[in-house]
Amino acid sequence: MMQMSQLALIAILLYLAIAAILWQQWIRPSKKALSPILLAAPALLLHSGLIGWQVFAVGGVLDFSLPNVASLVLLLVAAILTLAHQSLKSLLLLPPVYLLCAVVITPAMTDSGHYFTNFVGMTGLAIHVSLAVLSYCCMFIAALMAVQVWLIDHRLKHHGPLSGLPPLMVVNRQLSLLLRIGFLLLTASIAIGWYFLEGFFGHGQGHKAILTIIAWLIYAFVLWVDWRVGMSAKRMAIFSIVSASVLTLAYFGSRFIKEVLLSS
Repeated sequence: MMQMSQLALIAILLYLAIAAILWQQWIRPSKKALSPILLAAPALLLHSGLIGWQVFAVGGVLDFSLPNVASLVLLLVAAILTLAHQSLKSLLLLPPVYLLCAVVITPAMTDSGHYFTNFVGMTGLAIHVSLAVLSYCCMFIAALMAVQVWLIDHRLKHHGPLSGLPPLMVVNRQLSLLLRIGFLLLTASIAIGWYFLEGFFGHGQGHKAILTIIAWLIYAFVLWVDWRVGMSAKRMAIFSIVSASVLTLAYFGSRFIKEVLLSS
């Protein structure tokens, strides 16, 4: 039976190869281009197996260490962007996402730290965490779409080449839709966390809740302005990236310091 480190190495190599192939296909479009779904399927399945091995190893108790959570988030992001690459016009985003997947899988090759969380009898906590992960995935994808919006807008203003890039209005509509979906998920996550979790604003969690609410307020402002008077594609992209950065700091900031910097 193969060791987990060997499976992780295979997944990393697959992701690197797929990123290179798709990048080449984007630079030099061809009618015989390979489907991203077919290319990425082996890596995504192997990545899913690693997640099952690392996170869901013990019944009722999940290992939510920082590398495992990052790996789970990137797996979901990669799967969504791959399966919906035609409707989301996300072909340009796939290579960097696959590279990020290769990076977050790397800790699986070593015996990294653990952060066990017991979900037995904790339905509220399970729903809160699930919604938080889904909302973050949605906002992460929105931030990636925002980078694409900025790139298209920049090339339009400077008369740069647009070959291989989707129309700006299409991507901007998709960005707005992703922000609305992510905002609803984030709102539900905050509400359920506040209702079910006694230590939502305490026990070392206060800064996370405050940063999450700050990110929520930024998203609310963006969506309200866009609904009332409309917001330019560039400005929406900037706000999306800023709010996603705040949300990342809320979810991973303190744990990165504790689990990575202080433990090294």
